[in-house]
Amino acid sequence: MEHTSNHSVGIKLLCFIFILFSLAGLSRVLQTVQEWSFFSGLLPISPVYLLLSGLIWLVSGLVSVILLWFNIIYARVISFINLVIILLVYWLEHTLLMVNELSSINIRFSILATVALLILCIIILFFPAFQNRFHFRRISNGK
Repeated sequence: MEHTSNHSVGIKLLCFIFILFSLAGLSRVLQTVQEWSFFSGLLPISPVYLLLSGLIWLVSGLVSVILLWFNIIYARVISFINLVIILLVYWLEHTLLMVNELSSINIRFSILATVALLILCIIILFFPAFQNRFHFRRISNGK
């Protein structure tokens, strides 16, 4: 792996966003393990779901950061897929677990944040003006 110190601002921003997702996932995993009995009595579902969703956020975020930062092949596509997975888990929780007044108030913010993240990610990863600053390696067959 060849490290390039010449990352664009967009790639640095995406890495920062994925680091935040990873930290949120790590926080969820640690809190679920520490407060297992509390969550068992509080939620209509098993705390195993919280543990697994936290691991999904943690691993998806870290994988994307590593792929983007070290310019590994397929980084763009895999990072976009990871963002979609993170957002799908978020919306699954938002629709199934949040059934109070606060969740209906926050729905506009959630929709706006989701759309903004997807648009930002698409612009940074797939538009040619941004790709010129972030050269992706091709797979070679050793010749």
